[in-house]
Amino acid sequence: SNLISGLFLLVERPFVVGDVVRIGQTTGEVIAIDLLSSKIRTFDNLKVRVPNEQLLKSEIVNLTHFPIRRIDLQVGVAYDSDLDQVRDVMMDVAAKHPLLLDEPTPLFIFVAFADSAINLQFSVWTARANFLEAKTALHLDLKKAFDAHGVVIPFPQRTVSVLGGGPALPVAVQQQPAEPAPTPPAADPPAE
Repeated sequence: SNLISGLFLLVERPFVVGDVVRIGQTTGEVIAIDLLSSKIRTFDNLKVRVPNEQLLKSEIVNLTHFPIRRIDLQVGVAYDSDLDQVRDVMMDVAAKHPLLLDEPTPLFIFVAFADSAINLQFSVWTARANFLEAKTALHLDLKKAFDAHGVVIPFPQRTVSVLGGGPALPVAVQQQPAEPAPTPPAADPPAE
């Protein structure tokens, strides 16, 4: 059955040597395809052999089939943020970024009112070869732009209610860095 599956894969060609694919939990570059199996080199340099029969029964995601890829950036902003300003800052960063494409146009999507933030998605496009570099640079550039424009990325917050009598008391909890462990005393030399 692997042989028949191999023939089917060679005819259908869902991927070729050099493509980056995701099959189940495995993502990597296809380094060989033969009649019995396909070999993938993962990004941490492991060689994975996938029997062709298993490939035909699996969902195959070819990450390099098309010449462009979309970067989806998820970010939460504080509830008191001016969302028009946030959108303008994000669009401006995308317009000025040399690795991002003008077309398809960037998307600014409201995702949800979350516990501690308004969750947004910002989607932009880049050439496939620039994907990781553009994704990293976009995150860094947006953080700098948010800082410059006073856009706050909040941390999780909780409200504590005291039940029973008495007025509510304001409480602030701050996490402090851990104290270094004390150095154990030097051992006494063995007694003779």
